[in-house]
Amino acid sequence: MSLADTQCAWTTTTGPEGRDVSGLAFDPSDPDVLYAVKNKSWVFRLVPQDGLWVPDTSNGWGAGKEIFFPGSDDPQTNQPDTEGLTVGPDGALYVTTERNNQKNDVPLNSVLRFDPTQTGTTLVATDQWDLTSEFPELHAGNKTEANLGFEGVAFVPDSYLTANGFVDESTGTTYRPADYPGHGSGLFFAGLENDGKLYGYALDADHTYHRVAVVDTGMGHVMDVQFDASTQRIWALCDNTCGVASTVLKVSTTGAIVPEVTYAKPAGLPVDNLEGFAVAPASTCADGTREVLWSDDGIYGTGPGSAGEGHALYSGRISCDLGLGDQGVPPGPAAWDATKVYDAGDRVSYDGAVFEALWWTSGEKPGASATGAWAEIATAADGTAAWTASRVFDAGDVVVYQGRTFKAQWWTRNQAPGGVGGPWSEIVAVAPGTVPAWSAATVYVGGERVTYGGHVYQAQWWTSGEQPGAPYGPWKLVD
Repeated sequence: MSLADTQCAWTTTTGPEGRDVSGLAFDPSDPDVLYAVKNKSWVFRLVPQDGLWVPDTSNGWGAGKEIFFPGSDDPQTNQPDTEGLTVGPDGALYVTTERNNQKNDVPLNSVLRFDPTQTGTTLVATDQWDLTSEFPELHAGNKTEANLGFEGVAFVPDSYLTANGFVDESTGTTYRPADYPGHGSGLFFAGLENDGKLYGYALDADHTYHRVAVVDTGMGHVMDVQFDASTQRIWALCDNTCGVASTVLKVSTTGAIVPEVTYAKPAGLPVDNLEGFAVAPASTCADGTREVLWSDDGIYGTGPGSAGEGHALYSGRISCDLGLGDQGVPPGPAAWDATKVYDAGDRVSYDGAVFEALWWTSGEKPGASATGAWAEIATAADGTAAWTASRVFDAGDVVVYQGRTFKAQWWTRNQAPGGVGGPWSEIVAVAPGTVPAWSAATVYVGGERVTYGGHVYQAQWWTSGEQPGAPYGPWKLVD
């Protein structure tokens, strides 16, 4: 473990101390380029020199570049509190923010896109995805909560997710990039300091977004996130609140992203406010190890006069082969062949999904029709069947659809759950010993109880879609 920068290398007009570096990311196209984001609106491009990482002096990078929200380069109104960054497939820098520096008690959890090839000493974001509304638990007017938003961020390629059968939590089925045509070639996973979870989003070109997953890292806080192409894993870092631990995450056999192993900090690394983390690309491996970097978001390290005072970067080594096991959903059936004859019960894979033949078929493309020979077979992360339009369900079958659970009342195909009077009855989750809330999509029989409007009602006869409380209706007020 060693210091990896010169003292006070990151001094800026908005933060004169030589530390306060919050996020790190290697450039996937050049292992000799490391980007660092400083808390108060600065990005640095670093290159190796005499065993240290120093500012690149080309293209205006010598003293770092001051960064701004889209629209202007006014430092009084438009500067982000910058926390983490990743390099996208387009070579752009994607930076997370918690707030506007001029409104430090108002959450502004965003992902900003910057073009690092832009000349000059300032960078104005070309795009912004404002995800603040996704986290209502972080209240405006509370400075502490406003400082518990987005920290690190990692771009995770679709190729990794689809190869391992990653499940889209918003649909309960295997993730299909084609469902998000404007999102590019991967998802962005942002770490929320408040709860230690990663939030995966498809960020569309029109600045809309769609949440695809929430990942519990098992740590109380997350300060940085990185996708490591070498080990095909996602890394999450926690700071001194967790003893500077790092957790490796994988895609499980059910398609969920889960913690795999947690590494304690190496000997010699101080238990400081370390908020940046980066693992060097596999191409840098030497004698079986490669470099790992941490950055310090504090000012004085372990105290004034300590060895780390005025330094931000620490360097260590990690084995290139971590000996991690397999990951992902077990391989599915063989790919569909247009020339092959299939009988009822045969299964094939096509366009990232699994289909089962309902009768003899040949040449019919799976998924071409919701009432054709092929039924799409999908499973939610908990093992429950996921509803698909082409699958046949019999009375009693239970499915997950749009995050809700339903039971079939009779044979059905190509009828989506959730309507009133159809073949599906919603199963409302309820804690043991409590009465479930009324659902318009649930079928009730005489004697069943529900809560509605703060009261308990009992069904007097079979009913569906009729709200409790109406006079002369099927519901009797009991409490």
